[in-house]
Amino acid sequence: MPRKLSMKERMRRKRKHEEFRRSEAEKNSISKKLHRMDADMRQQEQERDAAAHAELRKIDIYREEEKERDRISHASRRENETYREVEKERNRVEHASRRENESYREVEKERNRVEHISRRENESDREVEKERDRVEHVSRRENESYREVEKERDRVEHASRRENETYREVEKERDRVEHASRRENETYREVEKERDRVEHASRRENESYREVEKVRNRVEHASRREEDTYRQTEQQRNTIRKAVSRQNAKNDYDILFNSFQIEIADQPKWICSSCGGLWYKTSVHPTTTETVRKLHPKKPFAHMKVDGKYFLCGTCHDSLKNGDVPRLCMSNGLYFPPIPHQLQNMTTLEERLVALRLPFAQIRSLGSDRQYGIRGGVVNVPNDMDIVAKVIPRQFDETNWANCSSTDTVQYIVNPNDATESNTDIESIEELSISDKPQTEDNDAPLTETLMQEDQLIMAVAPGEGTRPLSLLMDLDAEELSFPSIYCGIKRKFNPDANLSYADIAKSELRRFDPRCRRADKILYSYRLVQTHRIASNINICLRKKKRRGIITAGNMLNNECVQNLVQHDDGYRLLSNIVNSPSYLEEKKKDVMAMIRQLGLPTFFITTSAAETK
Repeated sequence: MPRKLSMKERMRRKRKHEEFRRSEAEKNSISKKLHRMDADMRQQEQERDAAAHAELRKIDIYREEEKERDRISHASRRENETYREVEKERNRVEHASRRENESYREVEKERNRVEHISRRENESDREVEKERDRVEHVSRRENESYREVEKERDRVEHASRRENETYREVEKERDRVEHASRRENETYREVEKERDRVEHASRRENESYREVEKVRNRVEHASRREEDTYRQTEQQRNTIRKAVSRQNAKNDYDILFNSFQIEIADQPKWICSSCGGLWYKTSVHPTTTETVRKLHPKKPFAHMKVDGKYFLCGTCHDSLKNGDVPRLCMSNGLYFPPIPHQLQNMTTLEERLVALRLPFAQIRSLGSDRQYGIRGGVVNVPNDMDIVAKVIPRQFDETNWANCSSTDTVQYIVNPNDATESNTDIESIEELSISDKPQTEDNDAPLTETLMQEDQLIMAVAPGEGTRPLSLLMDLDAEELSFPSIYCGIKRKFNPDANLSYADIAKSELRRFDPRCRRADKILYSYRLVQTHRIASNINICLRKKKRRGIITAGNMLNNECVQNLVQHDDGYRLLSNIVNSPSYLEEKKKDVMAMIRQLGLPTFFITTSAAETK
């Protein structure tokens, strides 16, 4: 009969099966959870585990194993970034909580001091600490507030240390040695010299300092001049200095004169691709083809290239840099029209005959240099072309005079399509001659339009005779009709957004690379027209902005006392304040000169120069 197994043996046999062990573990876990739901049971279990753990930790081997096990477990958990952050925050909170205790802070401070002293005994640790402190200090000094605090702290500490006499002596000797060592470097001496010069110039801006320095220098100089040797040396030095100064002045003049000759030899040939003006090389900036194409989208611009490049003047360059179209750009309506072959190579007389406006002005040569100047105003007279066309013969059959000095092809003044075939032979004209003797006994000229007198050919033509002159301000097309060889009778159409004044237009045309406007009559005509526009604008401003109170009527102007009062208070001259050579303009310049004399003192001499003088 088999032996009956005990409960323990049956249980041992059952635990050999994996499924039984798993079900037993789950049942035990559930049972343990049910037991731990009771607070008393949890308390008892915790006390029992603590007592058992305390008994085990009495064994040295167990403590070592537990310590190694905890270290490995902690290292494994710290591989998780989240765990490290949580641990760091927990340690910071715990440390801050412990530092609230004064005793703990003292103990910690002492422990850190001992550890720091122990570490600094190692040379490597000292070097690492020094470098770390330097980097931290540089990082902290990036803050402006920290630098100010550090500067104030250093100043207070230095002032406190300098209260000691011994410290001051040591510091003085140390600074002297360091300064002498640094001055052995040539670069340092130059920098020090420049720094001293700047500081001295800054101090001399103070009037009191200059006076004190002047008195000190005078006393020192007087003291040194009491010695005969110093006086003789000074005299010789001054003699040599004056001789060198004279020689340098002569050399400087020669250098300046040669430099000026070189600069004026380089003519202003660089063309601005925007305004078309001629400039010196130092006044232009290179630009790209794309920029020029944007400025002239509908016009050719290859002719404005100089030395294979395009350039812009300073004004146009600044405008484009700001994203604006230059005011004087030719695309704003400042292009010159092409000159047809009928109007090319015209003489002044021919141009006046075909012009629809005749600008009458007195242009005279002035001075020894024979420059031109204008006297009086410009009278704008309309010209009737029908009358001129009837007087001027169109071909040789319609006249009774012949040209003996020219055998060129006949050129018609009016439309060549109106010409008819002529029966006059050019060779027969060459055989004609003019007698030196008068053809009639009396000296009266024949009543014809052609007079033959002493090898001269005279034709009496009076264009514009009997017509009423027009105002330059009211006749808007006067300039285009007065100079057909420049504008070809085509009206200029300016861009209204450019807001161009007539002074801007004249300035642009006169310095253009196309020289058609650089004529004495055109320059003086433009000058007088600019002056007329300025006077008219000043009159309008004067009517809108009156200095005197009240209204000035025509009756006031008929009163001599009222007019005298206006003149006495400069109200009568204030109208022409920006017109050159007007009474108010000269009065303002006189006041400027007197103000300069009051501020700067009496001048040694005055120099009046003119860019047009060549002698």
